[in-house]
Amino acid sequence: MNLKNIPFWSVCMMFSLLSVYSLNASKYPSWEEQQAKAEKHTVEYLEMFTDVRSDRFVYKTITLPNGDKLELDLRLERPKTGGPFPVVFYIHGGAWVTGNKDNFYRQSFRMASENQIAGVRIEYRWKSHGGDYLDVIGDVMDSIDSIRQRADELNLDFTRVGIAGSSAGAHLGAIAAQHTPECISFDGFNGIYDLVDRDKSRFGGDAAFIGASLEDKKRASAFWQIRNDPPDTWLYHGTYDLTIDWVQSRRFAKAIKEHGGQAETLIYSGYGHGVNRLDQKVYEATTQALLAHTAYVFGIRDKKPNPQDYIVNKEIPEVPEGFSLQGVWRRESHPNQTFTFYSDYSALAANGDRIGWKEVDDGRYYIVWKSGGLGRIDILAKNKVKMASATYIKDVDASLAENALLEESENTKLSIVGKWQHMINPAYCFVFNPDGSAVDPKGNRIGWKMEDDRYFIVWKSGRLGRIDVIDSTTVKMASSTFSKVEND
Repeated sequence: MNLKNIPFWSVCMMFSLLSVYSLNASKYPSWEEQQAKAEKHTVEYLEMFTDVRSDRFVYKTITLPNGDKLELDLRLERPKTGGPFPVVFYIHGGAWVTGNKDNFYRQSFRMASENQIAGVRIEYRWKSHGGDYLDVIGDVMDSIDSIRQRADELNLDFTRVGIAGSSAGAHLGAIAAQHTPECISFDGFNGIYDLVDRDKSRFGGDAAFIGASLEDKKRASAFWQIRNDPPDTWLYHGTYDLTIDWVQSRRFAKAIKEHGGQAETLIYSGYGHGVNRLDQKVYEATTQALLAHTAYVFGIRDKKPNPQDYIVNKEIPEVPEGFSLQGVWRRESHPNQTFTFYSDYSALAANGDRIGWKEVDDGRYYIVWKSGGLGRIDILAKNKVKMASATYIKDVDASLAENALLEESENTKLSIVGKWQHMINPAYCFVFNPDGSAVDPKGNRIGWKMEDDRYFIVWKSGRLGRIDVIDSTTVKMASSTFSKVEND
């Protein structure tokens, strides 16, 4: 079989759906659409891997809040001849709100063909199905038990069980591994393992899903449930993962060792979330590591693999001397479209949205969208960047003018206290009081504050809105210009 003929694009296709922090399930393809795509890929791979069979089983039917029934199924890949076969369960990611058994389908087929190890790719309910953590981990455990009960019939050796998961699937898989006595191998890709202390992770704080109490968080954390003699564990993580902090993998590996287990961390410098599928090079490295680790633990390969043999580091370009993101950037193909980045980490997007920006390790820059999601900014040259899928050139003259205006504004003596009316609609007013309270044009009680000589509105939600000082009697706020009403 020529593995080079297998299109890598098919591996990545579904992951374009899994932007972990747009936690609104309505933005994703439906359950039915995702199931159809997963089945399509299964058929394609059956044609490529003629030595492997794949069977579908419904392991559980649940009742949704609206009374509808939902079948939770799994796909079992195994060699057509031989056995009994050890088995690996693959748990997909998707922030608990999306994703399907299409995740890991390529690895499952390769594991069966190259290592004679069966693979089980499972479905579990989403949060939008009314599920919480207890429901979802219950689905995972039920899928494992369903195969356990039929192991002899399916020609499986259930004394040798492995679990692998990615992102939210690594979270669930790590817990399942601690509660599956037959599990002797675990591979976790960019997972979160401790919800009590999430380090700098942006994922994992959904109290509606996991619960809000300390006990709830421990109950949903593999870190707090490590069994005696835990599975041999390999953890994979990128240093530029802004969704789940890579320190999670380091701490979990250390905890595994403290409980008498074997654990390795494979850290990929320069890679972000989804380290096992970001590009062909790192995908192949992590897949080979998964195959080698599992085969060794199961006794199929005699030589113990060296984790360092599977490390791929992304070359991180140096930030050009004199580079500064602050200023005005014009789209190369449409110069009238601009992004403006300010020194206080706020920004103005091309569509007029007030957004933000941040700088992380090694000079990486990101747009912080209104949704809270991050967009990477690639630095191409001192005055050239790529962001939002387009190339932007710095307008040096406009940037200098913007900086001069800001400096002038910051040096302008202004008191925000008083009444400010909209330049076009004078009935639309803000009132700022000396005690830090304020009233917005709709009559809502809000607040205001000054930080680093800059004024900010404090909205009812607690979010800050910047007030740009144009001169001593004119400001810009809430995307509009206001003038001060004297002697009001």
